[in-house]
Amino acid sequence: MLVPLFRDLLFGVRDSLRGFLVVHKLDQPPKQRKTVDDEKSPKKAADSTRTLSVLEARRIERARAEERESPTKRKQSEVLGRKPQAWKRVLQCVGLNVLCIVVLQLIVLPLIRGLSRFFCSVFFSDRWNPAETVWLSDLLGALSVLPVFLVSRVINALWFADIAGASLKHRGLEPMIPASFSRSVADFVLAIVLETLFLLQSMAMAYLPIPYIAPLLSYVHLSLLYALYSFEYSWMSHGYELKTRIRRIEAFWPYYLGFGAPLTLLTSISTNFVVNGCLFGMAFPFFIISSYQVLPDKPPFGAAKTSSELVPVLHIFAPSLTLTNKISMYLASVAHGAR
Repeated sequence: MLVPLFRDLLFGVRDSLRGFLVVHKLDQPPKQRKTVDDEKSPKKAADSTRTLSVLEARRIERARAEERESPTKRKQSEVLGRKPQAWKRVLQCVGLNVLCIVVLQLIVLPLIRGLSRFFCSVFFSDRWNPAETVWLSDLLGALSVLPVFLVSRVINALWFADIAGASLKHRGLEPMIPASFSRSVADFVLAIVLETLFLLQSMAMAYLPIPYIAPLLSYVHLSLLYALYSFEYSWMSHGYELKTRIRRIEAFWPYYLGFGAPLTLLTSISTNFVVNGCLFGMAFPFFIISSYQVLPDKPPFGAAKTSSELVPVLHIFAPSLTLTNKISMYLASVAHGAR
């Protein structure tokens, strides 16, 4: 049991770092792969020739249609369809989060704390005690940086989606069109609720009265949560619903524990939530890219046997998933009663 566990763990750590190696290739078109059977079989070669001929005819027809368009309309469509390159999006994520750390932590926060202490000393000079008003300056400083921090998180989320789309295109894949739009929206909302509850569950693990074990349990929770964050873009583009995504994490938990471990380690460097959030925003794009390098329909480590046959399934999401289902059923009953 220990051998496959540590094997999958190490493979997860290895695969999590692939994004750093392929980020510069995201804007390149996917390579066309030829098998040996395709080269040897005349029938397949003839079929591919016929397919290419049809595609070529379509390209010619499309080119003629574009020539008939007005130059102004063609220019507008080119401008609207133009998107920044994927590696530029990654650099923008890194630059934005570095700027947030520098501006918020080194400029805005010390300035707000200094001004609050100055005004307290001026208006409450007779009963002002610097040691007693530290909490006030810290509170004002936190409230001042929170709006900017939240706006930067929203911008990061939009850029993460662009990077995920470029990673999907680089693999030569197309996103699966959901059969039901309302079902996909409900799945997305439930995923947010579940991930929030699981985050609270991971934070609660740190307060267990068990020395050394409690921080380790919290680290395991966060690593699996960050792995779920990373793979969610890829799995949702392939039509995997929330329960399927959770079952995959729980079945191959050693691999996904290793995949999310580096990001968890990076975001635990500081005790400041703003710094940790910015570090997450800097590194997360690379983990999204890494998740697309793993085939979604096969065991993540490429072994002959699945991890669940060698390592027991870890139902670590069970408490949060149960609570999420109860919340979902309650909201459904309220909505049905309102009708």
